[in-house]
Amino acid sequence: MSSTVGGKKLSTVYVCIDEYGAGRMEGRLYSPCLYEPLTFYDANHFFVYMEQLLDYPCYPQAFQRKRSFGESSELTAPLYMDGVVLHNDKNGRVATGEVHITSRLNTSWQGFILWRKDNRKDSFSSDLELLSKIHEYCSA
Repeated sequence: MSSTVGGKKLSTVYVCIDEYGAGRMEGRLYSPCLYEPLTFYDANHFFVYMEQLLDYPCYPQAFQRKRSFGESSELTAPLYMDGVVLHNDKNGRVATGEVHITSRLNTSWQGFILWRKDNRKDSFSSDLELLSKIHEYCSA
């Protein structure tokens, strides 16, 4: 399976945040692995859906998972269609970020988020640090 679709890595997820405040974060996740967005209603949903989006193509492969270099019987037909552009027209009411997960070491995520409004790039070395970067951006 290819690690890119429409020039975007399968580990790239658009996060559209529609509501933020009072300890809640609501929005949508867009991925080349999906026909339709996933709606999350709090940080818990956000983390569960993000992990599922990374586990499906197994890219980047989780650090604790046994490595596989050939076709795996676990993989099913991909959910995406070839040539789909990764939802460049989608925007959140509060913020929109393009999350790039570069690795999954120590049962966490490492990567960066590009904020669409001002092209700011914030790096993170854990999933909780990603949540902190989202909080900083949405609270500013």
